[in-house]
Amino acid sequence: MKNNRKVLGTFFCVFMVLSFILSSCTLNSTLSPTSISPVVSSSTLPTVPSLTLFETPVLPTATFTPAGIGQTWTRPADGMVMVYVPEGNFIMGSSRADAAAAFHPVHTVSLDAYWIDRTEITNAMYMNCVSAGHCQWRVLNKSATRPSYYGNPQFSNYPVVFVNWMQAQAYCVWAGARLPTEAEWEKAARGTDGRIYPWGNAAPSKDLLNFNSIVRDTTAVGSYPSGASPYGALDMAGNVYQWVSDWYGDTYFANSPLSNPQGPATGLYKIMKGGGWDSDEVGTRSDFHLVYSNPHVALNDIGIRCARSAVISTPSVTPITSPSATPEHPTIADFFNRCPTAAEVADVNSRLKITFENDPTAGTLACTAAAGSVDLTDIQKKTYQTIIIMKYLQFDKPLPWTDQQLYDWFTITSGITGIRFIYTPYKHAYDPNNPPPLSFCCQPDHVIVINYSDISLLMADDVWTTGEMGGGLAGNTNLLLHEARHNTFGPHTCGRIDKTPDEMGPCGVEYYFYMWLAYHSDPAFLKGPPESPDMYRLSALYEANVIWNNSFCDEPTQTPGPLILSP
Repeated sequence: MKNNRKVLGTFFCVFMVLSFILSSCTLNSTLSPTSISPVVSSSTLPTVPSLTLFETPVLPTATFTPAGIGQTWTRPADGMVMVYVPEGNFIMGSSRADAAAAFHPVHTVSLDAYWIDRTEITNAMYMNCVSAGHCQWRVLNKSATRPSYYGNPQFSNYPVVFVNWMQAQAYCVWAGARLPTEAEWEKAARGTDGRIYPWGNAAPSKDLLNFNSIVRDTTAVGSYPSGASPYGALDMAGNVYQWVSDWYGDTYFANSPLSNPQGPATGLYKIMKGGGWDSDEVGTRSDFHLVYSNPHVALNDIGIRCARSAVISTPSVTPITSPSATPEHPTIADFFNRCPTAAEVADVNSRLKITFENDPTAGTLACTAAAGSVDLTDIQKKTYQTIIIMKYLQFDKPLPWTDQQLYDWFTITSGITGIRFIYTPYKHAYDPNNPPPLSFCCQPDHVIVINYSDISLLMADDVWTTGEMGGGLAGNTNLLLHEARHNTFGPHTCGRIDKTPDEMGPCGVEYYFYMWLAYHSDPAFLKGPPESPDMYRLSALYEANVIWNNSFCDEPTQTPGPLILSP
């Protein structure tokens, strides 16, 4: 990939509706520094430890301030060696006259101390995250010239590629880190003297980095120790681009904070730094950043590097209060660790008529009246959970299409009178001549009809979101909201999608539902596992971005903003 615009289109709203059909759903270490030379031999690169599956990495509770340049720390979760970058000023931006306005002006930035990965994340490291159930591998296992790459032991110490921004962020969070800001990445690459490249101002050569398609593919991480940065970071130029946390802004440098800049508050594209194996002398400059990078793009020269603040503190959470808050269910996990109560099921049945035809889970009860619930099969349980959860979702501001509680809007105001689930098995779900059954609504009887057939989706674990697009009961809830909106709004305004999100059509309701989950839900209730407490809200932001980019005919005038994760 040269230094050109990268934009990736993905899914349509209608495809999401089909895909979402009823899928249900310490490590306390003291940072111990070791001294190394800033220029590191490739023979000393870290090896990946043997991890126990589902091992839970937790950020250390201790704080540690190392002496300075040359200090390293090995991250427990994945064995990555991180190099220390001390606090202080550095020169950011480009003085090239032919550089775009986004690279100007040259300015001095002050950063707090932090750690950054010495190399890119490797295939083996990412595979550990996938095996532990915290990362998803959705794309390809090849590289530019190698049909077998990811998962091939020959390339275990090569950089993982074909990862989008969400996957990169998810990996770093699992590892007890985060994506670096652009300023952090740039300082780690060029130091404090304003150099052009990590090694200095000399022109790039094949002995310093993997670039200009000389190798035509990735090389093992840390293969160019002569190209190390002043802090000992390797592969900061060439091999693979690396995502940073910042949104792109045309004029951000001209007005950015001079201390710890985080990038624009919102944006359409994310930034990548460092250049790849196919980048030229300009693309591998430390002051260069690749713009127009859709956060969903995943190509054969895009990888991951993580960072971490030098002093870790536990962020405080200010609970969102609401007159209808339900403190007896403090987290989403508590909701799924029980069956619906008899009173909850009765309340749903008093509002909606729900029927199940050809229930493939019939004969086995997931909930029973004897245990204080009602007799429910697994599919019936998941269906009631999908509706009841709307009662417990609290937002700190009204939803854009209603000022009512979500549960009341869906069960009363939308005019829906019932939901009819039909199980219709078939063998060729993705054969265009035998398409999967549709969900639809609502005339003439105002009933949502959902034809489902993939039993593997229905039997998934009871989770709010699986991390995959539309996975878990969040996707089921979204599906019901989409269909209910048809009852009052009518058909889509642009073929099978909407014209704009602000029409508040079915796709607009999907978009704003996920945005409200990401930004306005109670973080104490919608709380992820210890190693990734913001996982559910970050997943919601991902869903919103997919819908935003693919479900509206008119070019949107805004874009979902970043979700600021805890350290």
